Amino acid sequence: MKKFLASSVLVLGIIFSFVLSVQAQSNLVSITPAVIDERAVANEIFNYELTLRNNTDKHLFLYPVIFEVDSQKGRQLVSRIYDFDKTKTLARWIRIKRNTIELPPGAEVKRKLTIDVDLRAVPGRYYAEIVFARGANKLEAELRAQQEAFPTLKLNFEVKEQAVEKMQLLDFTSSKNTYLSWPVNLIIKLKNVGNKELTPQGSIFIYNRRGEEVAKLAVNSQKQAITAEAESEFKTEWRGKKIGKYKARLELEYGSQNPQTLQDTVYFWVFSWGFLLFFGGGIFFLVILLSVVIFQRTFRHSQHLSHRNSPHLLTPHISPAKRAKRTQTASSHILDLKG
Repeated sequence: MKKFLASSVLVLGIIFSFVLSVQAQSNLVSITPAVIDERAVANEIFNYELTLRNNTDKHLFLYPVIFEVDSQKGRQLVSRIYDFDKTKTLARWIRIKRNTIELPPGAEVKRKLTIDVDLRAVPGRYYAEIVFARGANKLEAELRAQQEAFPTLKLNFEVKEQAVEKMQLLDFTSSKNTYLSWPVNLIIKLKNVGNKELTPQGSIFIYNRRGEEVAKLAVNSQKQAITAEAESEFKTEWRGKKIGKYKARLELEYGSQNPQTLQDTVYFWVFSWGFLLFFGGGIFFLVILLSVVIFQRTFRHSQHLSHRNSPHLLTPHISPAKRAKRTQTASSHILDLKG
């Protein structure tokens, strides 16, 4: 009986000492706030500022260690966050610097904390802990955080269901800028950036150069749905009758709770081979005609210059006085011959 009592006292003493040790270890540093309890919706962001105070006369070095708390799996160390599903893991939403926190005796340090709820977060309750454990390095701190008690921030989040209907128009284009034959191919690329399945529908309006509507084409008449974060491509053909420049205007609508629209415009040309041959032939004829005219003008000009510059064609200029004197002299010579 005495041995049993002695053993019981010893066990109780060990347990009591352990409890006191744990309590003392956790009281080394105080953290504010100690608990964060929030209600959130998908894609919501929460920002906090944590305050850590060193209650001892020792220099402390702490590391934030994150644990995911699950009702079935229990407390799990989150060393590699990408091993956890971001749609239903609170630990994946935690943003906090994981480097060393240095706390001089009696000092306070502030650290920012962000909870970025995933866009496709599954509605429900989520729990996590951030333990500020002591250690020479991160690995030692993670090991000690699993075995010892340290200051802990508890996170409790309840995610409510909220539909995010958001569609992004990645591209609206024509497969060519210029067509030489029908049909014209118009391409639409969409991405669902929300968390709900969406079915976009609408029309493409075709206008000629005078701004007149010449065609209306249906888009996604088969009601093809685009799942969350998925991309899809829709192609539409148009066969017109006349050549020329055209404008295609896209109008799409999506969403059931709050319908929204997407719009864009693209331009293109349509020609025919007959028109191109006629147009090309006309340009060729004009080029030939212009070349002939230029050649003739250049040739005539060169001939004129050659005629003016020839020496045997140059006639010396004689004044009237000199001409009269020469005539008189010639007459005198004739009279002398006769006499």
